[in-house]
Amino acid sequence: MITPRLTDCRQCEDMQSLMQDIDNILAKMANVKYNVISFMLQDCVNNRYIKDLLHYKRILQYKYVNYRYACNVTIADIVQRVEYLKHK
Repeated sequence: MITPRLTDCRQCEDMQSLMQDIDNILAKMANVKYNVISFMLQDCVNNRYIKDLLHYKRILQYKYVNYRYACNVTIADIVQRVEYLKHK
């Protein structure tokens, strides 16, 4: 997805790498969910984690374009929550 950057951002490299990490986590979760459905395995994938990761990615994408978006949520908060979800 092409997103123009309208402001000068100090943390954009961190945000891009974090969005890439979120994509990797989502791909792994989707793979596990596919295997659970197609092979009728007993493993469980929590849909809430997927929804949360997509929400955090959307916040990061909007903050990438406009750093004032969701100013009460910092990048460090999102990193902490993504790291928590990564190890679940």
